[in-house]
Amino acid sequence: MREKQVALFLNNEAWTDMRRYDYNPSLFRGVAVPQNQNQELGGAFIRRSFYPLDELSRNPNAQSEVVSLSEKVWWDK
Repeated sequence: MREKQVALFLNNEAWTDMRRYDYNPSLFRGVAVPQNQNQELGGAFIRRSFYPLDELSRNPNAQSEVVSLSEKVWWDK
């Protein structure tokens, strides 16, 4: 996983892998919640992102509001 993280630096897929494996420190050495993290997350890792505005405007089935970035997605519950 380390080599994949290096190869995909600044690519969304790198974060997807970290989230998929629950930020496991044995797979991702040195990973920790940032010290200057948004206080609204309550010390939790980010589990999802907001939907793009064009998704909300074009897809009537899109969830209109994400309550928190630490809220788990459907497959992660």
